[in-house]
Amino acid sequence: ALGRTTGWAEGEPGGKIAFGSVKLAPDEASKEEVFGQAMKWLVERWSAWKPRTVVYEAPIPPYQKHGQTNVNSTAVLFGLPAIVGGVANRVGIYDVRMAHVDDVRRFHFGKRLVRADNPKRRVIEHLQSLGYDIRQHDAADALAGLLFAHSIVAPSVKPAATTPLFAEADR
Repeated sequence: ALGRTTGWAEGEPGGKIAFGSVKLAPDEASKEEVFGQAMKWLVERWSAWKPRTVVYEAPIPPYQKHGQTNVNSTAVLFGLPAIVGGVANRVGIYDVRMAHVDDVRRFHFGKRLVRADNPKRRVIEHLQSLGYDIRQHDAADALAGLLFAHSIVAPSVKPAATTPLFAEADR
């Protein structure tokens, strides 16, 4: 999910996959600082490796958070997708898509996971069972999203063999 700490995953279908998470700004930072750091990080990341397609996780509407959010957090969660799309466009990436967490989890588990299922833990365990050395939930969500996106953009391509060698350090 996009947030002050954001998971990321990158790689071509059937090829090497890298993943991790990045803390864009401290918890007390303003939303403008979060947006500025997100822009800086994305430009640096996409200058090193320019993907053909960018897929980000759709923000969860505030009414589904059951009072566990505030206006500033909601602004960050809904502003970051605009930052992703804007930076992608600016650096020449024009295929930008949004994935809903329920669709990603349905792809991996065949059903929607509810809160009682402890979905963050389940996603990590599922990816570990596929051979990925992953322990951090933001990185796990990003990797699950990447595998889901690969199934859409290249459905006939099987994921590359997975070993811990394919993972980057900041899981």
